[in-house]
Amino acid sequence: MDIIISPDMRAIDAAVYRRYFRHCRFKGGGSTTVNNTSTYTPTEYELEMQRQESNYSKAIAPNALELNNLAMNVLKNSLGTVQVDYNGMNKAAQNQIANATNGMNGLVDSNNAANSATNRQIGNIAGQYQGLANNTANQLGGVGNMYSVANAATNHTLGNVASQYQGLANSLTSGLGDLSKSFNSSTTNANNAIANAANKFSSLSNDTSGKLGNLSGMYTGANSAANGALSSAGNTYGSLAQGNLPSAYQQNMENSISSALNNTIGKTISNLGNRGVLNSSVTSSALNDIEKNAADSVAQQYQNNINQVANLTGQQANTAQQQMSNTFNTAGQLGNILSQQQSLQGNAINQQANAAQQGLSNAANAANFGAGILGQSNTAQNNALGQQAGLAQQQFGNATNTAGALGNIATQQHSLYGDALSQLANAAQQQYTNSMNTNSQNSGLLSNLINSATTPITTASVAQEAAQTPASNLWNMSLGLNGATNNALVAAAGKGTTNSTQTSTTSGGGGGFLSGLFGGAVSGLMSGLGSAWGCFPAGTMVKMADGSEKAIEHIAVGDEVATDSGKSEKVVKLMEPHYNDVYAVICEKGHTNTTTTQPLMKADGTYINMGDLKIGTDLKNVGKVQSIVYSGERRVYDLQVDGENNYIADGFVAQGGDDSFWTA
Repeated sequence: MDIIISPDMRAIDAAVYRRYFRHCRFKGGGSTTVNNTSTYTPTEYELEMQRQESNYSKAIAPNALELNNLAMNVLKNSLGTVQVDYNGMNKAAQNQIANATNGMNGLVDSNNAANSATNRQIGNIAGQYQGLANNTANQLGGVGNMYSVANAATNHTLGNVASQYQGLANSLTSGLGDLSKSFNSSTTNANNAIANAANKFSSLSNDTSGKLGNLSGMYTGANSAANGALSSAGNTYGSLAQGNLPSAYQQNMENSISSALNNTIGKTISNLGNRGVLNSSVTSSALNDIEKNAADSVAQQYQNNINQVANLTGQQANTAQQQMSNTFNTAGQLGNILSQQQSLQGNAINQQANAAQQGLSNAANAANFGAGILGQSNTAQNNALGQQAGLAQQQFGNATNTAGALGNIATQQHSLYGDALSQLANAAQQQYTNSMNTNSQNSGLLSNLINSATTPITTASVAQEAAQTPASNLWNMSLGLNGATNNALVAAAGKGTTNSTQTSTTSGGGGGFLSGLFGGAVSGLMSGLGSAWGCFPAGTMVKMADGSEKAIEHIAVGDEVATDSGKSEKVVKLMEPHYNDVYAVICEKGHTNTTTTQPLMKADGTYINMGDLKIGTDLKNVGKVQSIVYSGERRVYDLQVDGENNYIADGFVAQGGDDSFWTA
């Protein structure tokens, strides 16, 4: 039996409607008439069967007529067994339902009042939240300003320190440059002095080499002269050993002897002639004596000459040897003098070079010392600047810590006040919940009254049906026999045309509201609404155009979602969320939760309502259906998408909604 409720009930609060009226159907709807015409021509075999069935019908027709008459009599007698005043009972039920409905309307007003009061309290609390947020923001803004001021001061100090660092670095660079120039000048002077010393060394070496060359020539000449004199003395000694005097010496000696003999013999003969005693014997005797004396004198003189020549030769050899020795001594003394001069001049040049090298070393030491002084000065100033920077940084850290502490205090105050306001809001929400629970209990009682209003009618109907059951059974038996007879008569016609009219009525149209009782089972009862109420619960993940996923309850108009064809389409409208029964659809490659009227795309590209699914139905992307389980009542959502109007929900290809059917 349908409970008829006025269209004004559509204004009932959504939560109340969801709790108490979701199983009620509303007035309205439409009907569709379908005419079917079929033509049939039987075969010979069928005609034979019809004749046999006709014979059978003739045999059982009397029995059917007898049962029909008996059933009619029993039915007539049973009509007075149970007398039911359906009009009176219906009127009483309508009154009870009207009273309960008025009570529910009162509950609706109570719920609206409680909701308004709660909203006012929560609005006040929201205002206090806003004030608290503004106050906290101002405090944090002050803390931020403090931090900014400290940061600016620190940056200024660090900037000054950095400038001083730069000046110090420039000064150090300049000082090191001056030291480098001085060292380079000293290096140049030292190199010039060493070069001059090297030139002097070269000149001294050349001069000494020339003089030593002269000494070597003198030594060679003296050695050659001495060797010649010694060789001549040796030859002379050899000739003397053989009794030979030097030819010049021999010639001079012979000339001297000849002259002496001539002078002596001539004077002797002349004296003898003057004395008148000159004769041959006297002359011969005188000549023999002269010759003997002369020979002895010559022999003696020869020996003396040999000795004298030998002595002279020895003296010459000694003289040559002495001259060579003197020459050697002179050359040695000159060489020693040259060596001493070279050593003295070399030492002087070395001293000059050493002095230049020492000057260079002194300049390098002075440069190193100056650089060390500059480095120490730079280190000291760097340390001082580093301490200044550290102090500035410490001041900034202290300011930051202070700002952080103040920020924490402001945050804690905000948290404490926020907790207090949250408790007030929770208290208001609890009051609203208590009111709703009380009204829910009262509504349950009223619902029981509505449900019990039809109980007497149902009981009377059952009693009346029980009284009529025997007659109905006899009547059906007779109809069965009559049916066989009628079938035989129709078949016997051989050929005929059967016209049939079928009328189907769908309820709940017009207002666009949910209709019919689901009863917790998956069926096609809602197919008359098309895709108007197809939707998904919160938490269903929709694939976006960029490949990411977003929960359906967070989708906004203008978001771009991915469609089955791979295109990116914008969401143009959203359905107002409402509560509905939801079923879990488990497939081979995925699962989702949806309502029975949600169209899902099959593997062949066509759509099928979830309520029409069967085990084994092949859905696109997720494979064949394995099971369907009722998962309760939830708040559901739907999208209308531009273009082909579909989207991917939990991997399922879902047809988008239509705002022409959506209702709040």
